[in-house]
Amino acid sequence: MDVRKEFRVCALCGSCREVCPLKRILGFDTYVPRGKIQTTKSHHYGESFPKKLIDNWYLCSTCGYCKEVCPTNIDIIELVKTIRTELVTNNLGTHEAYHAIRNIIQKTGNPFEKPAEDRAAWIPQDYKPPEKTDYVYMAGCYASYSCQEIATSISDVLNTIDFPYGLFGPSEPCCGMIIEWGGEKDVFMEEAKKNVEVINSVMKKYDAQSIFTSCPGCYTTLSEEYPKLVGKLDFEVLHASELFARLIDEGKIDFQKRFKATVTYQDPCHLGRFHNIYESPRKIIESIPGLKFVEMDHNRNEANCCGGLLRTSHARYAIDQAGARSKEAALTGASTLLTFCPLCYSNLHRVAKRQKLETLDIPMLMKRLI
Repeated sequence: MDVRKEFRVCALCGSCREVCPLKRILGFDTYVPRGKIQTTKSHHYGESFPKKLIDNWYLCSTCGYCKEVCPTNIDIIELVKTIRTELVTNNLGTHEAYHAIRNIIQKTGNPFEKPAEDRAAWIPQDYKPPEKTDYVYMAGCYASYSCQEIATSISDVLNTIDFPYGLFGPSEPCCGMIIEWGGEKDVFMEEAKKNVEVINSVMKKYDAQSIFTSCPGCYTTLSEEYPKLVGKLDFEVLHASELFARLIDEGKIDFQKRFKATVTYQDPCHLGRFHNIYESPRKIIESIPGLKFVEMDHNRNEANCCGGLLRTSHARYAIDQAGARSKEAALTGASTLLTFCPLCYSNLHRVAKRQKLETLDIPMLMKRLI
């Protein structure tokens, strides 16, 4: 991307400021895309980068809402990624938190600095790997270390319907999304090549055709970023919601219990706006007997971000965004807030209880009812 060209294209119209979640929290134009562009132009892009300006380019949840409303069709998210990459490549600076996380991932294989062997701790003791299967589950770092109930719920649902699936076990790699989005492109390329070798080996072991993940970040990385670096992958990449929706259509998932509650759903930004995966989570929800499903005022491509991707560098603002989204969910009259993303679940779960909302990742609810 030609950054200077995109700077010239920006009409400074302010459309982005109307939807940017950071504008609602911090109140200043400096932090919205228009403000980022204006302040960076004034510092002669590529020549001078004060620390505050660097931090401002990392103060973005990369939710993509601004891209939806930009009248000049600037790909704001790609602009953010490009500038972060150029900052690192040209030794102009980076955000300390992202740099630290990169080192941790390279050392331990996960962003939580946990032992690599603990990655498989969530796997149920009664899991029996099939000799062959079409599907392999990649849980991702969050579901493996921080939100294990999501991974175990997916496993339990599939075990209940006798659906064969493979697992990586301790060999499962971190997809490296945080490294790439931190601007460390060269390091990400190295990690991607190693990861694809591991993934191909596991897929060959099971003679599998599809890999599915519950993490939108892993989904983006596998389906879009790896092919850019290593070429077309030899397998299909699915989000777990797509697999479950497929199994519902085939009559293999049939909910036996009712869930008498009003629920609403948080569209994960990196699942919805990034990949237009809106319907498969809703198919699952609407297949559950007994519940009443109500949409938030902002949903699908207009969904407000939960702030989860700010947790790496600006945890306080991540919580503020989750609080704002939880209040919006509560206004629907729902008692349960659903999502299908470990990061969304983790961030919303922290604060939604203030609104007397139960927060569940969809597989956690499915496990209760199947």
